[in-house]
Amino acid sequence: SRAAPRLLLDLSARDAEWAGQGIAGLSGRLDLGLSPDDPFEIRLDGTRLVVGDLIWDSLSVRGAGRIPDHRLALTLTGAPISVTFEGSGGLARDGAYSGRIARLDLDTAAFGAWALRQPSPVSLAGPKIAFGPFCVRGPSGAGGCAELNRSTADRAVASLDFALPDLALLSPLLPDNLDLTGNARVSGRFDLAGAVLPDDPEGGSRVVSMIRNSPDPATAAVRSRACCFQRC
Repeated sequence: SRAAPRLLLDLSARDAEWAGQGIAGLSGRLDLGLSPDDPFEIRLDGTRLVVGDLIWDSLSVRGAGRIPDHRLALTLTGAPISVTFEGSGGLARDGAYSGRIARLDLDTAAFGAWALRQPSPVSLAGPKIAFGPFCVRGPSGAGGCAELNRSTADRAVASLDFALPDLALLSPLLPDNLDLTGNARVSGRFDLAGAVLPDDPEGGSRVVSMIRNSPDPATAAVRSRACCFQRC
């Protein structure tokens, strides 16, 4: 008998629906296990995948290698978002996992095209988690980086540096009677237990600033400058 489970599955489906979700066609094969000698083989192709308000005309998933050293690629093409993902990783005999996100492209109808700026590492070993730097770039110079490091079960530190040079990118999220102009930036380093860690020689977190304009001519433009978490 095997000490670790292994999944062998051939898939073929047409016009499947469940709870309002569905897929017109799906075919492929999975061969996955958890032992170091097991393969990591995935080949899935689908058409017309519907998940809530998301509709993808095509789906492709490819996995290759073995559990200690494998690669994964995912492509979803449709609306309102298309996704391309490429990554690799490996599961060690002690259960620790380390990997890398090599590519992530998001092409959205509402927020433009976003892409990973550089490969992003990720590792999991017991309570320890290390993710990032995870850096993305978007339209008009928007983008930034995030990072998370958890050294123990009750100790984690996160950092964020993100800029929106044009607040018009947020228009799809706003009511029709509200316009935003200007720019915003968030930068800081945070202890997820609640404390804010110094991010500059004088301590404190950085400033978020923006200009908000109301289309109502009776309302003057309001310029706001707000300090995040500590002080200006």
